[in-house]
Amino acid sequence: MRPGRQALEQIDSTDSAVGRNSTVLLLLAGIFLVGLAMRVIMVDKTEVDSSLRGDAVQNYFYAVNLKNYGIYSMDGNIRLPETRDTPPNPDSHRPPGYPFFLYPFVDFPATNAMLWHVVLAQAVISALTVLLAFMLYRQFLPGWTALSPHLVAGNAFLLTEPLFTFFLVAMAMALSRAAGSESPSWFLAAGALLGCTMLIRPTLSYLLVFLLPVFYLLMARKTATRMVLLTTLGCVIVYSPWLIRNTVSVTDEHTSTKAIDSIHLGMYPDVTYQGNPKSYGHADMFDPEYETRDTAAVFREIGRRFREEPGRHAYWYLVGKPIYLFSWNVVVGMGDVFVYPVFTSPYHESRVFYGSHQFMYWLHWPLMTVALAVAIGVWFPGSRRYLSDSQQAAGRILSVIIGYFLLVHVVGLPLPRYGFPTRPLMYGLALLGIVVAVDIIRSKRTQPYTVPATN
Repeated sequence: MRPGRQALEQIDSTDSAVGRNSTVLLLLAGIFLVGLAMRVIMVDKTEVDSSLRGDAVQNYFYAVNLKNYGIYSMDGNIRLPETRDTPPNPDSHRPPGYPFFLYPFVDFPATNAMLWHVVLAQAVISALTVLLAFMLYRQFLPGWTALSPHLVAGNAFLLTEPLFTFFLVAMAMALSRAAGSESPSWFLAAGALLGCTMLIRPTLSYLLVFLLPVFYLLMARKTATRMVLLTTLGCVIVYSPWLIRNTVSVTDEHTSTKAIDSIHLGMYPDVTYQGNPKSYGHADMFDPEYETRDTAAVFREIGRRFREEPGRHAYWYLVGKPIYLFSWNVVVGMGDVFVYPVFTSPYHESRVFYGSHQFMYWLHWPLMTVALAVAIGVWFPGSRRYLSDSQQAAGRILSVIIGYFLLVHVVGLPLPRYGFPTRPLMYGLALLGIVVAVDIIRSKRTQPYTVPATN
């Protein structure tokens, strides 16, 4: 081949790559802007009954006490430091991630301006999560994350979900990149991001134990060992100061009991007390024998229930809880996609928002079903026929994360709200399954027809 022609072909190839990159950037910008616009409109046009309620109140007091006294405490006896006899007692009932997020915005008493700045910051973070999801699934272009009503509506409330979802998707993206490139910096970043998720919600405290064996399946033993150490190091660097602080400063009476509380609350089938529909989502309030129990007492009670009604409780734990976790409607809250009661919302008044809501509502269970099927399918040896190495590695990592979420909430309380942060991961796996299915169908259609041999 003559040099001139070779150079021209290289230029053509470069131009083609530039064109593809430009198209991807335009698509990415479009998805981000749609996601950002929907989230900003949502927080601007939604009128919430009361933003400071439930978990939000405790997180708010943590931030206020941190700002006023430099002490991490949810003590609600808020006064100026010079007018209080003793400072609040430090505690660890809730992890510090979300209160630290509130810290720059917090005022006492709370003002509408403060609340607006918080929900606007959440809207921006949630829109950035769309970008992270794109980076994680850039081969499949996941526009659904931008439209998800749960991920849009959640920004109007003072909830941990927007911040937790951002770091969860960032961690998944870093792990996927690390497995593909075997880059030490990506593994260190993934560990640090895992530590950040644990500081927001301790749900992922044991995820690393489940992820580490996957590294040995994806890379050589020597490389996997190095990556295990780096990921663990990243997590320890971020999370260990919180553990050290609790050991030094917090007494037993001020430590969190939320893990055993979740297991206790999760023992009621269909989250009701004896099937009473009025107790839906609040079974503990209707149970006259409910009381705070220690770990051993809770497991003894669960064991008793299994002995008395084995079929009912086996179905609840193995089938009912996974369905609840990935279901559409909020259980403890207003319902549909709203955690707190709202007076007005774009989903009630805007045709665009309502249309996106209905679109995602009808796609919800098909997407969840395909995602769970893919999460299982990526572990079969035959999946190598249809997936590239990077696709299989990412699929296996995400399947472990989703499987871990399932395991935690099968043991504990399976509120749909707790499953919302996994939606970007589930949508990506579902889209991967759809893309592979389309490729298989196309390949079969293009295969030449072979006339059967005759004797």
